[in-house]
Amino acid sequence: MEFNTQQEDPPDEQDAPDSDGNNPERSTSETPRPSTPDEDSNESDDPTSSSDSSDSPAPQRRATITRAKKVGGVRRPKRTAGEKRHSRAAIRVAALNMNGGAVVEGDSAANKWMHVNQMMRDDKIGVLVVGEAHLNEERKDKLDKLFDKRLDIHFSENVGAANAKGVAIVLNKNYVKTDNVKSWNVVPGQALLVQTEWHGDKSLTVLGVYAANESNKANKRVWDKIRNFYKKNPTAPRPDFMAGDFNMVEEPIDRLPPRDEALKVTNAFDKLKIELQLYDGWRETYPDRINYTYGHKKRKERLGKDGKPKPNPQSRIDRIYVTAEILENSREWRIEDPGLVDTDHLLVSAEISCEEAPAVGKGRWTIPEAILKDEEFLSYVEVEGSAALSRMNATVGSTDKTETVQTVFKEMKDNIIKKAKARQKKLIPAAIQKINLLAKEREEILNDTQRPDEDKVNESGILAERISRIRNGLHTKQRLRVSLNNKLEGETMSKKWTQLGRQRKPRDLIRALRKPREGHDGLSDDDEPVYEKDSEKQAEIGRKYHDGVQDADINPDEDVDARESAINEALESIISKVSPEDKDEMGEDITDEEIIEILKVVSKGKAPGVNGLTYEFWKVLLNRETQAKAAKIKRGEDPNEVFSMIAVLRVLYNNILRHGAEAETEFTLGWLCPIYKKNDKTDIANYRPITILNTDYKLYTKVLTMRL
Repeated sequence: MEFNTQQEDPPDEQDAPDSDGNNPERSTSETPRPSTPDEDSNESDDPTSSSDSSDSPAPQRRATITRAKKVGGVRRPKRTAGEKRHSRAAIRVAALNMNGGAVVEGDSAANKWMHVNQMMRDDKIGVLVVGEAHLNEERKDKLDKLFDKRLDIHFSENVGAANAKGVAIVLNKNYVKTDNVKSWNVVPGQALLVQTEWHGDKSLTVLGVYAANESNKANKRVWDKIRNFYKKNPTAPRPDFMAGDFNMVEEPIDRLPPRDEALKVTNAFDKLKIELQLYDGWRETYPDRINYTYGHKKRKERLGKDGKPKPNPQSRIDRIYVTAEILENSREWRIEDPGLVDTDHLLVSAEISCEEAPAVGKGRWTIPEAILKDEEFLSYVEVEGSAALSRMNATVGSTDKTETVQTVFKEMKDNIIKKAKARQKKLIPAAIQKINLLAKEREEILNDTQRPDEDKVNESGILAERISRIRNGLHTKQRLRVSLNNKLEGETMSKKWTQLGRQRKPRDLIRALRKPREGHDGLSDDDEPVYEKDSEKQAEIGRKYHDGVQDADINPDEDVDARESAINEALESIISKVSPEDKDEMGEDITDEEIIEILKVVSKGKAPGVNGLTYEFWKVLLNRETQAKAAKIKRGEDPNEVFSMIAVLRVLYNNILRHGAEAETEFTLGWLCPIYKKNDKTDIANYRPITILNTDYKLYTKVLTMRL
């Protein structure tokens, strides 16, 4: 029995995991982001002036923080050889300047929010900070009508000019709790603070920023206003992370060509960063890497004083700052093209977590839908299945116990799963492969110390344009598929239709389970109970508890004959009994027709068991067999020459019917999913277990059920 510590819906009601088995393949290489709108402005302010006279003297350079191995006084632990790759449950947070989104109606390419919704869904983004959101109450209401079931949007309007600036924080209801969200309009149109529930009693506080870019003085003023907000509101929560378009950089390395930011801007920003105790997550993770988030696309040609074209500068102005604790528990810092039309910024993102989050594994594997369309994989299944069928038939009646019908079937299944996982790694769409290659080439150019800056700008800009076009094409195709599915299924009574009307909410994790006392089956009732956060160890607690429940009334010293007599007495009390005829029918061999009938009626989209093989897998093989036999008959050939997975299942099921399931084949292995009912969430006794079975086993039980 596998024991899952993530709560899910009951197996016959929940959706299957993503059809691709994992998150859609998205480039994980850091696709750079380019330069700031104000980097070439002729600023007339005194660059040496301090932020405000009432404050302590400003530091003359950015705050020094130790990198990589030690942050905030905490040293990052190294994973030892052989240690399992477990990590804390995390959500992906991101920031993107969308360059305005005035069109908020309809499913058109002009409505950038449609693309934002799709991006957050595909990339599983939990929190997105949006710069230049251009929102007001009227536009926000229209967005709520479109996305209220999936997104929770909070915004800060640029007073007097909604078509400029503005910042928004978008919460994905699939991954973030949105019942008790609080927000503070820190700097209208430029800084918004949002707080929501996170893990246990801990909240997640986000400071979204879109800083002014018209002048250094205006940019500095944003950081001063945020600091003043906290001075006037000392009880306001400090952010766990601050993200957005800062329209300034801290170091010359984050500009191309490199240059220092105005000192008064960096001084003001340093003060805010030190007061909030925040760190640049991407730069802490990649201390020496060069990448940019703005200016990567070609803009209107600019001429220098000599009349020659000037290259478009690039910069890393879009960033995410996090606390030391979150930095220690963060991973997968990315800079990549968002696939949106008409934005000259890249998406910055990271997976963040905290100490209160439970440690989780990689989750169950599910055979991707794309693999079920792969001819190489399906041909392999037919060859492997044909060989297995021959071996299974040869073992019938054999006295050799080393190879049985059931062990041969398990070996075949294991080989098929291994092949599916291998093909899954290779079947990355050609477009994604191209994006990865171009992103890698672009990063190499930007980090080439021997290459002139002008060449870096021009060559990286060309590659960025190519990446953007490819990503845009993929994104547009996905939007088209979604639109077509909605038109086909959105107005018919179907699973798709019911999902569209369902309010989204994140699946609950079991944050912690109270450990049982040593040498005791019950839970700890000490004054200071000990709690387990690791999912594997939680599973072991659950497994032992449910084993104990089943064994609770069994007395090992009880007389076997007396127990047998009690069982017979209980059975004799049953009034309704199976007739001899029905009993004979139940014991008859299972036929191909019975299996086919069941396969035709089982629903798609159900969660598979431990082995990850879905009903769709068996349905695809049945359809191939049906089509191949029809083609054989049409050509006047013998249809029995076609491989039949149904025949494999028939031989297996009849063997189990006669001899029972062999434990070592794990045919009846179940994935136990605890569903919380009431009372203390740390007490395993307060969870109702649901067991998700392998689909080949469920087909077998459905055949027997149909006979009843």
